[in-house]
Order: sequence, then structure tokens, then C-alpha cells
Amino acid sequence: MNKIFLYFLLFSCLPLFAQTTGTISGYIKDKSNGETLPFANIVFKGTKLGTSSNKDGYYAIPNLPYGTYQLSVSLLGYKTKLIEIEINKDIVKNFELESEAIQAKEVVVSAERIEQQKTTQTSRIIMQAE
Repeated sequence: MNKIFLYFLLFSCLPLFAQTTGTISGYIKDKSNGETLPFANIVFKGTKLGTSSNKDGYYAIPNLPYGTYQLSVSLLGYKTKLIEIEINKDIVKNFELESEAIQAKEVVVSAERIEQQKTTQTSRIIMQAE
């Protein structure tokens, strides 16, 4: 009888130890040449979860609760990529970003020089021999 109770207790606690979080990781690369992109931003929209890729373009976000998320990958000078992704296990997801020209408004720099009056002072010393 005690064995049956012990087995029942053991199997009823197993779901408490089941994994309910996952990890997403991968590399961010330039679509045109395949080079890795350091310091890209990877953010789950509507949450406070996110990271930046390291100097080798690698990123990893651990301990993500299972669910479906909007994932945004962005880097200055590249088009932002937005995808929907379901986290239900550990996932490796690589991204390729397309370069994009940055449009800025025209900047006009102008200055005026204040004219300075130059003066030269001369001095004269007369020495007499005794």
C-alpha cells in the first residue's frame, strides 16, 4: 500500500518539474555579403525581454516563457525585421538583414568671421657708448 502511495505521489509531482521556458539564439548577418552584424537589437514586442548581438553577431535570450511572440530585429542602417515566433522549446534562429540608406534632412552650416584689426607696434632703443 505504501508503494502505491509513493508511486502516486512521485508521478503527480512530475509536471511540476517539466520545462516551461525556452531559449532562442542564433546569428544576425548581412543579407548581401553574409558578414555577421555586431550589436543588433533583438526585442520581443510588448515585453521587457530582449538583447543585443555580441561582436560576433551572436545572440541568446534564455528563460523565455512558452508562448507566441512578435520578435523585432533591428540595426541602424538596416531594415527592421519583424516576425512572429512560437517558443515551445530551445530554438536556433538566424536572421539576415537588408541594408537600407538612412534618409536625413539637409544640414546647412554657416558662419561669419569677425575681422580683427592687426596692429604692429615698433620700439626703438638708442644706446650711446660712453
